Amino acid sequence: MLAANAVAAEGTFMHALHDRYRFDAALFDELLALMTVIAAQPARRRSTAVRRQASHVHRAILMHLVHHLLPVNGYRMRHFPGRGLQDRLDRLDWVFVPVIDGTRGYGPFPEPRR
Repeated sequence: MLAANAVAAEGTFMHALHDRYRFDAALFDELLALMTVIAAQPARRRSTAVRRQASHVHRAILMHLVHHLLPVNGYRMRHFPGRGLQDRLDRLDWVFVPVIDGTRGYGPFPEPRR
């Protein structure tokens, strides 16, 4: 699934984001669940290819979101997370950064404080 997202294969979060200009929350959560499993694995069991794919997907998501926020380009994304953006970015980093850095995962994402 990570490899499919890295090439924005149809049916993936990256496909929805890149080709359909849509932030698909269900596919985003599915991607984060997969990355949580990968991050839970010992770092020595992750291949260089997995780290590269994770880095590519992480960077692409951030670039698409930033691109959407620039008012001069006219880029429109359907179902943009809006108020939930910070929470989604926090969760994105929580699961991607350990995989990219080759470190141990952080475990389950803490519940937001109210």
